[in-house]
Amino acid sequence: MRVFTGHRFRLNTLVFSPDGRYLAASGADSSVLDRVVQLWDVAGETDPPHMIRERLRDLVHLPHLMFRPHGRQLLLWNGQCWKCLDVGTGQLTHEPELTSLQPRVVSSNGRWAVFRRDAEVSDSIHLSVSRWSENRWDEVWSRKFEAKASDEFGNRLFHAWHLDSSGGHVVVVSTPVDDAFRESGAAWVQVIETATGSDLFHWVGEFPLMASHAFISTSGQLAYLHQRRLRAVNLSVPNGELITRTNSSRKHFTAAAFSPDGKSLATTSNDTTVTMWDTATWQPIRQYGWEIGKLRAVAFAPDGLTCAAGSDTGKVVLFDVDG
Repeated sequence: MRVFTGHRFRLNTLVFSPDGRYLAASGADSSVLDRVVQLWDVAGETDPPHMIRERLRDLVHLPHLMFRPHGRQLLLWNGQCWKCLDVGTGQLTHEPELTSLQPRVVSSNGRWAVFRRDAEVSDSIHLSVSRWSENRWDEVWSRKFEAKASDEFGNRLFHAWHLDSSGGHVVVVSTPVDDAFRESGAAWVQVIETATGSDLFHWVGEFPLMASHAFISTSGQLAYLHQRRLRAVNLSVPNGELITRTNSSRKHFTAAAFSPDGKSLATTSNDTTVTMWDTATWQPIRQYGWEIGKLRAVAFAPDGLTCAAGSDTGKVVLFDVDG
C-alpha cells in the first residue's frame, strides 16, 4: 500500500493508462477556483510515485480523462473542447476533430467513442460509434433509436447512454414520456455490441434518471449509486431483479468502478472507506480504510490486481486488491 499526493485539491476522477504505468487524476482547487490535472508514474521504483505533470490551468470545467490506447497521451474533455496532453513532453494541444464531432462518451482505454449525430429529440436518438485507429477516428456504425407504436411504453425520452470500461458494450437508456410510468421509475435499457452495432439484449425495469451516473461491467452488469444506496442488475437477464444494497455507514457513496473481469465492484464513501463487492452475490467481500480524507474516486489497474482511491485532500492510495 502506498499513499502519495501532489497539489492539495478535491479529487474527483482517477484513471489508469492501458498499460498500467500511469495514473491520472483531475479535480478542483477550491482556494483559487482552479481545475487541476495531475499525472504519476506508478510503475516506477520511487516511493511515492514520481509526479510527471503537476497541474493544468487552461480548463473551464472539471475534465473527464481517458488515455489513448498506446498510453502516451491523455485526453481531456472540459465541457467545451477536447485537449490532448503528451505524457512525455507535457505539451497540451487542442483536438479539433474530437471537439467538432462532440463525442458524448469515450471508453476509458481511449479506443471507442459514442457520438450523438443530430439535435436532441425526445422520442429518438441518432448515435454513431467510432474506433481510434492510427491518428484518426473511423466510424464503425451509425444507428437511429426511436420509440415505436408497438412499444409497451409508447413514446420514450432518451436521456442516457454509456460504454463499459473496455468499450465492448454500448448501453442506451430511455424512460417513458408518460408521467405515470416516469414516476414509477420504469425504464427501457438496450445493450448493443460496440464492434458491430448489433443488439445483444434489452432489459425493462426500475431505472431512475440517476442513470447518467451508472457504471457498466464487461460482463453486462449495471450498477449505479444514489446517496447510501447501491443498485445493480444483470442486463443479460430479461426483466431481471434490481438488487439494492445500503452502505454500512450513514455516509453517502461517492464513486464506483468495476474490476476488468467484472467480478468485483469497488465503491468509495464519505466514511473514508473502499468496499469490494462480489457481483455474483452483491455481498461485500472486504473493506479497506485509510485516514486520507473523504474518498471521491476509485479505479482499477488494467491487470485487476491493484486499485487506486483518491480523496478530497488530493491524496491517493494505491493498494493490492487481495492485500
